Amino acid sequence: MKKILFAILLMATPALAESPPASEASIRELMAMTNVRAMLDQMYGEIDGMMEQSMKDALGAKQLNAEQQKITDEFRADIMEVMRAELSWDKLEPEYLRLYQETFTQFEVDGMIAFYKSDSGKAMVEKMPRLMPSLLKMVVGLTQDMRPKLNAVREEFVAKIEAAEKKEAEAKKTVEKK
Repeated sequence: MKKILFAILLMATPALAESPPASEASIRELMAMTNVRAMLDQMYGEIDGMMEQSMKDALGAKQLNAEQQKITDEFRADIMEVMRAELSWDKLEPEYLRLYQETFTQFEVDGMIAFYKSDSGKAMVEKMPRLMPSLLKMVVGLTQDMRPKLNAVREEFVAKIEAAEKKEAEAKKTVEKK
């Protein structure tokens, strides 16, 4: 009897029933409310800054002359230009729409839209761009702290590969001698 009542409740409650995929219009509304395009633009700035820092880290204490610095700056600008062109909003938007439709039901998107219309949702949209750089710095800091451990794991891997290669070469020599 409980199973029948539960089934009736499921059929009678639209929120619990299966919802169709989200409409393109509602996804566009959600993406506009959450500033997806602006976050993408912010991401480019963050990537550019990380690339600049990585290039400085790779050079270590080596000082570049004016010509080398110009070449380095042009290289970074060229990389960013390619990224902006290949990952432009015009190319990404159709994929965002497709992925959102594959992932979220209309009921879920409607719920997100309601949340982002609330004061809490508006605060999240407003403050998230300020939070993201701090989160990124934290992750980069943690990965820098991991670098010696990762290098040790890499060195062990290389040593094992070289040992296996040497063992195979010795085995081949043994077979050739016979």
